[in-house]
Amino acid sequence: MRGATRIVIVAVVLGEGGPVHLAVVGQLLDTGADPNLVDRDGHTPLRNAEERNHPAIAEHIRRAGGRR
Repeated sequence: MRGATRIVIVAVVLGEGGPVHLAVVGQLLDTGADPNLVDRDGHTPLRNAEERNHPAIAEHIRRAGGRR
């Protein structure tokens, strides 16, 4: 599921954080995407979501075991 995890990272970085966006991130996490895989800058999806003010996505990542 490593490829899907990278999609989660990209989605958080580039997305606008709306309901469809949240649903896609949720489905990826629910199917086993690693919520703690870091990007090339060493940032986790949770950190990226928080820094981009996407609280619903950040909460979903937290519930999936994501750490900052």
